[in-house]
Amino acid sequence: MKGIHPLVVCFFVLILVSCASTVTGIKKDVDVALSPNEGYLMLEVNTNYDLREIKLWGKTNIVLTSEDLKSGSNYILVNLPAGSYRIDSIKIGRYIFKHFDKDLWSFRVQEGVISYVGHLNMQTRGNYYGVNSNIQLLNKSSFALEYLEDNFANILSSRQVKYWGPGEDSFFETVNEDKGVSQ
Repeated sequence: MKGIHPLVVCFFVLILVSCASTVTGIKKDVDVALSPNEGYLMLEVNTNYDLREIKLWGKTNIVLTSEDLKSGSNYILVNLPAGSYRIDSIKIGRYIFKHFDKDLWSFRVQEGVISYVGHLNMQTRGNYYGVNSNIQLLNKSSFALEYLEDNFANILSSRQVKYWGPGEDSFFETVNEDKGVSQ
């Protein structure tokens, strides 16, 4: 009997290394003690098709699914290792969308902070020949803050919120100053 070919071993090691981790969205308003170098990611998702997954590539490769949405809402709140990430692909229904501009679809998760990256809006139309989708990452900071105040007041009371989506926005800096929280 022949031994396992080294090329086969390399292939399986490559597969294991490139796998993305699945995380679980936060459903209860309990501010858990985050691990060192960990923060919260907040993302709103609005689509007219069933969300299957959003793949994030970065410090840790992550897969977000519709299970991560808080019941009755369009928001995902998860704790992740702090670092830089980008949206790599989005799967809705049976369609996968890739090739997003790295500059526009990149963001950070900051240690100890709720990092709001935006409102992912996807309007998709399909027919027999294919599918067309309008995908945007919008800044709706005031809606995100209202959602946190209504659903995660305990977490919000002990954490800063910072915008890390496309463009710049000082809305949360102003809110944090009004609350007496330093950046």
